[in-house]
Amino acid sequence: MAACACTQRTVYVSHPLVRRAARFERLTVAASGSGGDDGRTAAPARRGGGQQQLLTALAEQAAPAGRRHGVQSNFLRPATLWPGGAPPELGRARAGAELHNPYTLDGAARLTAGLLAALGVTGPVVAVGHSLGAVVCMELAQRMAAGRIAGLGFVAPALPTTPDRSWQRRATLGTQLRFLVARGLLADDTFGLRLVRRQILRRRDELLEGDLRLHSEEFDLPQDVVDGYLRPLRAPHWDRGSLLHTRALGALPYYDYAALEAPVLLVTGSEDGGLTANARELAGVLRARQQGETQFVELEGVGHVPMDEVPAQLNELLINFQRRLASSASALAAPLESPVPGDGGGASICVIGAGVIGLTAALRIKHALPGAAVAIVAESFDDTTSHGAGGLWKPYTLGDTPPALANRWGADTFDHYMSLYQSAEAPAAGTILTSAYQLFKERVPDPEWAAVVPHFRHLSERELAAYDPEGTHCHGWFYTTFITEGRLYLRWLTAQLSAAGVTLQARRVGSADELAAEGHQVLVNCSGLGAAQLFGDASMYPVRGHVLRVRAPWIRHYVNSQYSEGDCYIIPNTDTVVLGGTLGKGDFDTTPRPADRASILDRACRVLPSLAAAEVVSEWVGLRPGRPSVRLELEQWALDDGAGGSAGSIPVVHNYGHGGAGLTLAWGCAADATALVQQALGRQ
Repeated sequence: MAACACTQRTVYVSHPLVRRAARFERLTVAASGSGGDDGRTAAPARRGGGQQQLLTALAEQAAPAGRRHGVQSNFLRPATLWPGGAPPELGRARAGAELHNPYTLDGAARLTAGLLAALGVTGPVVAVGHSLGAVVCMELAQRMAAGRIAGLGFVAPALPTTPDRSWQRRATLGTQLRFLVARGLLADDTFGLRLVRRQILRRRDELLEGDLRLHSEEFDLPQDVVDGYLRPLRAPHWDRGSLLHTRALGALPYYDYAALEAPVLLVTGSEDGGLTANARELAGVLRARQQGETQFVELEGVGHVPMDEVPAQLNELLINFQRRLASSASALAAPLESPVPGDGGGASICVIGAGVIGLTAALRIKHALPGAAVAIVAESFDDTTSHGAGGLWKPYTLGDTPPALANRWGADTFDHYMSLYQSAEAPAAGTILTSAYQLFKERVPDPEWAAVVPHFRHLSERELAAYDPEGTHCHGWFYTTFITEGRLYLRWLTAQLSAAGVTLQARRVGSADELAAEGHQVLVNCSGLGAAQLFGDASMYPVRGHVLRVRAPWIRHYVNSQYSEGDCYIIPNTDTVVLGGTLGKGDFDTTPRPADRASILDRACRVLPSLAAAEVVSEWVGLRPGRPSVRLELEQWALDDGAGGSAGSIPVVHNYGHGGAGLTLAWGCAADATALVQQALGRQ
């Protein structure tokens, strides 16, 4: 129950057992109200570096020697934030409160208020809390000055809904018994386990009524996450520490929700056991209020940690909630760096290009601005480079694109694919989760994106030998990644766009002036190689890629190896396996070449000899849109009056030059492109 991160307008409070803090950190970045500094990336996608430095400095100052792990509020002592012993803002403590203990309700609330004060955040804030963090948010709303809490976000909240706290008592009991079971198993304490079993049998009806379950066995958890759960249970004074902590948190106050005036976004997962039913009750209580709107969202098939399971979906809900507050007459209506134009009503937006970059940008723009008229104009909707792509998630041929940017865009896209994979849409979208084996002839540093994919590690000698019969590779990576088959995913995107009311126009575009004359207010340039002709980008170049599709149903993993003739990659798709490839920089020829075909097959068979028996069902050549770096920025494009003079200008959001990583970066880039469209409309 610790303050996870702060921004100028939003404070996030999280349950202490969130499995992957990095996922929640990404939500914090995306939902931040702090502005960017270069005008190219919209405010919601940036976080001021000074605030992050201050948080890090506070964490390092408060951390014991040898335990400085960056922004980890478990090591922040409230006494560090207000040395004089007078915590800011919260007024009188509850009876018996331990003011400087961050694991109590008072301590956590004061720690959060202290971080806000230390960062100089004195205006209204939106408080978003997960699980027990929602209790801290309610405590802030109850005890801070009027107007300080402009909105509340409750994510899988552990808030009591009845004065007798009956659900809460069952939940606390279940938590304590689970702790005891884990402790007994770790210590191989048969006698202790028998006692716990007797307690469970005695309280069986209460436990069943609360529908309390552990879901860890349903996930393939990384070992470091498992160790993180077990570490406190292995501690020498676990019974005096963790169990007392659990019991202390069990004594939560029941709040007067009728007096709560702040707008509330309540998000819960349908598979969160007793907390799901509790959230539904809480939604009913909040909706009965006289003041303050309540939005309730139940995420289908999601458990207790939405920021881990469906981060992109939760991210979008939080951003839209904050934007609605910012555009309302609430106290949070201080101007952002660029005004947000509500739902885009009356705006006309044209996206140029129907590859994965263009379709994804159009979809996210329409979701963010449902009132806007969004159209996609492209020469073809069924014959793009994206259609022939193997679909592997891996940043690739990105030139000098800053790794941090590519990592952020890629991480958002990876999370989107994870959400698809965990939904009923996965077959239609062509989303497959697979193991990846990447081999090198010399040792190379780990990639920036290693923290994004699950299970990243170095290959063992045995694994190297399995995919390197010739013994020419000495190093390699293993990781889990997604394959999203281009032809299926684009078909799925097109169906989503049609359902959302986006217009698809198959025609050749001659110039930006042509589209401006049709009345569009903003253009989104996702034209790839077409940017050279449409917008005069002489830095664009093709990267020719030749691939074969073979029938080899026994191939289930991605493999990439290095040879003198070029890399060999093997990518399983739904009904074929993609073999490649070539990297022909500056080569515009889309005709398959027999020499390339023979080389691709030879390299693939050197990696996996069984491919010699595979039937070749098709071959294809595509031109990747190469550029020194991805271009994602807003530009005022000068229009021509037809007589060599100026006819004003139109805002153009450029989003192109993704090389071979369109399917890897599309969803994340679309979020930034959407924010830039909103910025352009706000300026108008």
